[in-house]
This record gives sequence, structure tokens and C-alpha cells, in this order.
Amino acid sequence: MRTNNCFTVLIKFTFQIQVSGSLYAVDEYTILLTDFTYDGNGRDTFFFVGSSNQPSRKGDIVPNEYGKTNVLHRYLNDEFTLTLPSGKRIQDLKWFAVYDLTEYEAYGALYIPEGFEPPGDQVLSHLQGFSHNVQ
Repeated sequence: MRTNNCFTVLIKFTFQIQVSGSLYAVDEYTILLTDFTYDGNGRDTFFFVGSSNQPSRKGDIVPNEYGKTNVLHRYLNDEFTLTLPSGKRIQDLKWFAVYDLTEYEAYGALYIPEGFEPPGDQVLSHLQGFSHNVQ
């Protein structure tokens, strides 16, 4: 589902695994996750992206919010950004998933519509006003 460059993750329960949240394209290389929850019960679970038709091991691990490719820990309504792996752009991908490599299963996934264009650079005009001794 697309609303103002926002993709909403579908909630999926699989063997006691819970994933939910919203994803936003910040630019062609960056994803913002908001209200992200993952119970941390997967054994070998990562953020994953790919260009195949559905989530699979043929994707790429996306480093976590600290730039590490560690197994995912528990999240509870967290907000953070992820940077796609080198050379990957949102518009070239077909899906984003919370994927377990041992179970060969996506615990939560969203599909990026063909032709999706992430937001471009924005230029702000001069801001008017004065507040807290700052102009």
C-alpha cells in the first residue's frame, strides 16, 4: 500500500514471531522505520531486501540501525533509519523483509510497487520567525 511515499508493513504472525511497523522511503538509499516491533524470537533473522518476486535467501542483508549485520534483537515501537547495502537503490528492489535464514521464512514483508520513485532532495526557503533567541 502506498501513501505519500509510505509503505506499511503487513502484520504477520508465524510460530510466535511478531513483526509490525511502518516504512518510509527517505531517499533512494535510506529507509525510515517507525513504530517498528519485532519480538526477537527468530534464530537467524535479519533485515533483507531483494529484487526477486518474493522474499528469499537470494536477497541481501541490510545493516541494522548501527550499521552492523548482526542477528536482529527485540524492538518495541522503535524508530530508526536503515541504509541499503552498497549499490542498492529502493527503486531497484521488489521487497523488504524481516527474514530468517535458518527457517527460510519472511516473518514480515512488504512489496515495493514497480515504478516507485523515492522522494528527491528538498530545498527549504528562508524560514521566517524568531523563537528562543534564534532567528
